[in-house]
Amino acid sequence: MIPENTAVIGLRYGDEGKGKIVDILSGYHFDYVVRYQGGHNAGHTVQVGERTYKLHLLPSGILRPHKKCVLGNGMVIDPKALVAEIDDLGIDVYRRLYISDCATMIMPWHSAKENRDSGHYGPGGVGSTGRGIGPAYEDKAGRRAFKMWELDVMRENGFDKFCLRVWQEAEKFYRPLPARKWHLEIENFLAAARKIIPYICDTRRLLNEKYSQGKILFEGAQGHMLDIDHGTYPFVTSSNPTVGGICTGTGLPPKAIKNVLGVVKAYDTRVGNGPFPTEDTGPAGQYLLKVGREQGTTTGRDRRCGWFDGVQAHEAVMINGVDALAVMKLDVLTGLPEVKICIGYERNGHSLHHPPADPDELARCKPVYDSVPGWTENITEVRRYDDLPGSAQKLLWWLGNRSHAPVKLVSVGPERSQVILNPNAKHVFPWMEDMLQMAES
Repeated sequence: MIPENTAVIGLRYGDEGKGKIVDILSGYHFDYVVRYQGGHNAGHTVQVGERTYKLHLLPSGILRPHKKCVLGNGMVIDPKALVAEIDDLGIDVYRRLYISDCATMIMPWHSAKENRDSGHYGPGGVGSTGRGIGPAYEDKAGRRAFKMWELDVMRENGFDKFCLRVWQEAEKFYRPLPARKWHLEIENFLAAARKIIPYICDTRRLLNEKYSQGKILFEGAQGHMLDIDHGTYPFVTSSNPTVGGICTGTGLPPKAIKNVLGVVKAYDTRVGNGPFPTEDTGPAGQYLLKVGREQGTTTGRDRRCGWFDGVQAHEAVMINGVDALAVMKLDVLTGLPEVKICIGYERNGHSLHHPPADPDELARCKPVYDSVPGWTENITEVRRYDDLPGSAQKLLWWLGNRSHAPVKLVSVGPERSQVILNPNAKHVFPWMEDMLQMAES
């Protein structure tokens, strides 16, 4: 059975394990894997055999030979970071990587501006990565950004005009500094920009010519709760990781998106500042941090850890039109005496079943928990859903029930082979029933 165009959306604060799911799904009939927003502030960790790949800009499908990957117009791209990532991977991406000519460039001064404005972006502010993503999106909204089409060597003096504009803008920003402190940085940036020219094309037309074949996999970065419109504003990213970002970030119509797979962990994590109602700062949270190896792919920062929030999950499922869930890192919960699930909030003596928009109000919400007994069995070798411990199956049922979406996939380890199909969810994504065997080959 041929799959339909599918979106893989993180439903939390990022770091849910989307990269692994995209890597597995792209091993099936999908021809194109498309990233539609964000920059190299995101990170996906994918383990293939003995090697661990850390991806920041390239879609996880790049690890599958013969799969084509697209960086959409909704992204902000640092040419130096992209060239470094391609070099570090050590795999051939020629004729497999396409960069939208309408994507925005992250300029050398954007990260400097972000660090300069650390009162907003830094430790006391939204807790960003300092990679220049926010200022790049600010320039895009302010209609002063640098676009990939400016690198077009076919235009009359195209690249020379681009270089001249870069130097002019750099002199405005770096004027107080001695030239020796920033000239080399600009020269290195321009050298990287020249290297990515062969990958730049009209990806909007490319994807619109392909989507009717049902072979496009959309890869989101970050997650629903970091969406600039629907997340815990202002503690959010500067783009739309939610499903609506696919249309604006690729130039495809809404009808191109047929399926939505929401990705969550069996517990919750968050990097940086912002409200986190189910955060556990006690022994259980430390256990999740240690056993789950919860450090950010991009920053290396420890993630804040806590219990699964069914209130936020339901909200994310509703807004993204999620058809089914992929639950990641179930194995990390092994050994805990009980596993908690947030089924509601209490605030000022009132019950809440939807997260408030005001982040201060959300931070004051007290989670109401249900729980299931823990298990001690090693589940990393389990390959059939029915072989999971009864408590684990009960937990997965609860996660689906509170989220209002069935659990379709369950991950019990980092390897490609450590993903289990739930036989009770055959009515969603029926094409997955024979997918895993093909994906492992």
